[in-house]
Amino acid sequence: MRKELKEIYRVQKELALLSGIGSLLDWDQKTYMPPKGYRDRADQSAIISRITHNKFIDPAFQKVVNDTIHTRLMKTDRLIIERLKKDLDKAKKLPASFVEEESKATSLAYGAWQDAKADDNFRLFKPHLETIIALKKKECRLKNLPGHPYNSLLDDFEEGMTTARLKETFVYLKVELIKLLNEIKASPKYQRNHISAECSLESKQQICQFIRKRMGVNDGRSRLDNTEHPFTTTMGPDDERITTNYSSDIKKCFFSTVHEAGHALYNLGLPKKYRYTAVWNYPSLGAQESQSRFWENVIARSPMFWKYMFPIFQKTCNIGLSEEEWVFEINRVKPSLIRTAADEITYNLHVILRFELELDLIDGKLKVRQIPKAWKKKMKEYLGVVPRTNREGCLQDVHWSSGIFGYFPTYTIGNIYAAQLYYAMLRDKPDIMNDLRKGKYDRILKWMKKNVHRYGRTLSAEEIVKKATGEGLNPSVLIMYLREKYSKIYDI
Repeated sequence: MRKELKEIYRVQKELALLSGIGSLLDWDQKTYMPPKGYRDRADQSAIISRITHNKFIDPAFQKVVNDTIHTRLMKTDRLIIERLKKDLDKAKKLPASFVEEESKATSLAYGAWQDAKADDNFRLFKPHLETIIALKKKECRLKNLPGHPYNSLLDDFEEGMTTARLKETFVYLKVELIKLLNEIKASPKYQRNHISAECSLESKQQICQFIRKRMGVNDGRSRLDNTEHPFTTTMGPDDERITTNYSSDIKKCFFSTVHEAGHALYNLGLPKKYRYTAVWNYPSLGAQESQSRFWENVIARSPMFWKYMFPIFQKTCNIGLSEEEWVFEINRVKPSLIRTAADEITYNLHVILRFELELDLIDGKLKVRQIPKAWKKKMKEYLGVVPRTNREGCLQDVHWSSGIFGYFPTYTIGNIYAAQLYYAMLRDKPDIMNDLRKGKYDRILKWMKKNVHRYGRTLSAEEIVKKATGEGLNPSVLIMYLREKYSKIYDI
């Protein structure tokens, strides 16, 4: 059996390395690749996807895994192989030809999306999105999970979550969020004049690099670069790439960096004993987003965080605001057009809007050509604002061009988990937020490593949260957190 185990671990390592190559190609396309290189990059990415998928679903490898899982194994080996078997059972439902076709389609779509967004011309992106929607419907048929077809897409990002459960959660959140938003709008402080903050490109780069390193995402294992739509990607155990958008205003640029650094801390904190195996990863995007949203919102938007950071921020950027004015501005509630620039309350309404549109697209109730109109209608209904351009509307996000359907809900799931983890951390260490006054984040990171990072994929996201907080996904905790925070800010 030693021979079979050795083969399983060898193949897992090759798959992890191939995944890193694919990530490198994608990272390069979104950061430094010349714009006209996208056609060749589509072919390159498609080849890597095909090779990786074929290696994973190879009948000989499947046989070794199936035979080995029924033998006597050490605890760690069993954990890894059982997870691997689950992944194999999912992957083999998709033919290699489909995986290659989808990879090429999304690489081409990304270039078209960039052009469409720059020109504010939805028609440039429309045929590519139609192709992707058709592929997503086909993927649903191939995977054929029980319940709604969307479950087959959602499961890739939030394993075990269902459309029915999400609908119930989002119906509750929509009502409570709109209610809280209306209460805030009635506050005299809601009318407080907006104060803009300007900052030079060089200063943005300096402060973003500073906070990345201060959080513990260091140069030896990571780097920070510029892109249109910020993201984080992993090349290997000691190679984490994060990005921000320096062309955006300082508030968006800074918090995007903190958000992506939160992702990186999770990835870099995964247990090295599992490296190059099926459990050397996070269990879901909800778990992953809980970390990025925790650092971005719970930590970096708290007044205590700025007791240490504001003098450094002011010296670097000279934004011309007082500390009190800045803390209010970064927590200002105001319905906006752009999801990534939204406040903590309205952000989740942006997510719910996208979830509902995705459902209608997969159900066939909504045609691609109808997206701009449907987007504007929901924006008016939920947020009371309407985009004048598609650049500020349905073309703002990169996800659909990358074939990523079922991802958006994980942002709100992450917000819920982040609130639950925050209260659990306070129960364990009531004084821990005082560390922020001194610019110290070590104890917070240590708590997250102990309660979240160390499990990798050996448990589901909800199992990890249950261990840390005593309960599974509970949207009422997010509402409690938001009410507690914003009632102080807006005197409601």
